[in-house]
Amino acid sequence: MSKKGLQKKKETQQNKLIMAIRGESFSGPLPPPQYLERYNNVFPGLADRITTMAERQSQHRQIMEKRLLWFDGVKSIFGLVFAFVIVVFGLGIGVYLVRL
Repeated sequence: MSKKGLQKKKETQQNKLIMAIRGESFSGPLPPPQYLERYNNVFPGLADRITTMAERQSQHRQIMEKRLLWFDGVKSIFGLVFAFVIVVFGLGIGVYLVRL
């Protein structure tokens, strides 16, 4: 390689721009404490509003799950009762037809 080619290679290496991307994520109803602090700095009282919203959402979810469990129990009981009624009705019809 010539001297000019080496010099050009050095120049391109020096002119490279190095870029780093940093990403953060969190899951759950509440952000980490450092984010809550930043939210509060931007808008005073926002951290309290966010935590209140998360508490209300959690309470709502628990109420809905309780209702769903109750309804599933009622459906199971009705299923057993209707199955019993159908079997008794079927046996009654069978006995009636045999006696004819």
